[in-house]
Amino acid sequence: MQPVILSPSLQLWLNLSVTIGAETVVGHTTDGRRVLYPITGGSVQGVGGISGRVLPGGFDNYCQGSNGIGSMDARYALQLDDGAVLLVHNRGFLHFSTEGAALEAAGVWPIPAELYHCRCQPEIRTGAGRYQWVNHQLFVGTVHYPLAERVEIAIYRLA
Repeated sequence: MQPVILSPSLQLWLNLSVTIGAETVVGHTTDGRRVLYPITGGSVQGVGGISGRVLPGGFDNYCQGSNGIGSMDARYALQLDDGAVLLVHNRGFLHFSTEGAALEAAGVWPIPAELYHCRCQPEIRTGAGRYQWVNHQLFVGTVHYPLAERVEIAIYRLA
């Protein structure tokens, strides 16, 4: 008898609108060009009426590799309206097309979404009883940059 292999599905769970402060350029390192982007706040909306805010104080330790692919490594916290706090460690990749890279280098925003590809894998932890299930779930997400000072992140639960 053949084992039944079920295909996973994606379920949208949260939408984040994250505000970003002025960059701090670290410079060229052995990994590539590093830049720190402070996370200054934002909002959270989710399924089942979840809402809240992105707490200020996090940051994205971004590295632009010599191959043109950027890697995100962001840590921040979400405080939901019911008082729960979710800790997020969000890693991912950003790849611009040639045209998108030229616009980004020139400081032109917004860059049309078809000129870049950005995906992430948020790891979420909490101690809040209602949300403890997130401690053992896999999440993936999409990242959109409508403005230089804001990113939109859609977080999907892998079910």
